[in-house]
Amino acid sequence: MSNIKQIIQLLDNPSYIYEYITYLIGCNKGVQTRHQKILNTVACRLWQLQYCILTIICRRNIKLINPRDLNHLCKIYFNIFTNQRSLLFDFIAQNNLSLLPSSLCYRDYPDKFQKYISSNENIYLCIYGIHKGNNQIYRNGIVHYFTIIRDESDYYITSSYGSDNIRVPYSKVKLDTIKSFYDFCEILKETNKTSEQNEYISYFMRRFFLNNAVPIRYYFEDKDVTEYKKLYPQWIPPGIGETKEINYILNNTEMNFDIAIITNYEALVNYELFHSSYASAFSASSSLSSVSSRKRKAGIIDTLVKYKKTKTKKSKRKKYKPGK
Repeated sequence: MSNIKQIIQLLDNPSYIYEYITYLIGCNKGVQTRHQKILNTVACRLWQLQYCILTIICRRNIKLINPRDLNHLCKIYFNIFTNQRSLLFDFIAQNNLSLLPSSLCYRDYPDKFQKYISSNENIYLCIYGIHKGNNQIYRNGIVHYFTIIRDESDYYITSSYGSDNIRVPYSKVKLDTIKSFYDFCEILKETNKTSEQNEYISYFMRRFFLNNAVPIRYYFEDKDVTEYKKLYPQWIPPGIGETKEINYILNNTEMNFDIAIITNYEALVNYELFHSSYASAFSASSSLSSVSSRKRKAGIIDTLVKYKKTKTKKSKRKKYKPGK
């Protein structure tokens, strides 16, 4: 089985993914409920990073076999988007399409954009804003992060979505054709859209970015307003949340929008994991090993789940040992 097929199979099992994310963020989180585990995959910029790390781990056939390895990986993960020296800090934490991650914008190079997608298995993308006044990239203007997975002639979008209006855990949705995505790109960059074009953007966003939302309460920055007391106990219907997010794209008074590929995203994440100064402990860990596919007895997620069960059994034996 190819690496990308293994990844696709893992994405089809949410319990595995939620367990993986729980371990990935374990050094900064306590015991979590199932609902909290699901919400760990809501932030689109973080799910893109979580997916990329999973891809790298699987490709390298890495086994994480003790708590120290998991703790090192967790710390590196948080450093990538909280440490200002990280190569991806500006992109992930500041929502900026900056110069450091190499970007390929659809509006400038549609042919190169499409060629890149047809020749790579994982394509890391974002929807970013363009200032309506000066036609320049809008600072802090990334509104959504998502990834396209190519498995030979099949294409999938994996995405999540988090805002004050809606929360959507990660999903993987197959594209009918890659052309349907290019149609979305072409329409999105238009500054004066027809009603039919607006309908297509709404359809595309609902199907690939906003599907399967989980409940979210109304949120107000000013907690003293009367409406807050009235609406806080209530939940925002997913349909209302979807409409608000789509209208932000369609009726934005400050920004037009386009799509960019971050062509070196995985390379930068790989560097942060294994070669940056704060990754040295993880790279040098004596219990971190790469093994051939032929010798592997379990995938990375199976290894993590197995470790969890083993740890639980040991804890129980220690707790109930006679005489203690």
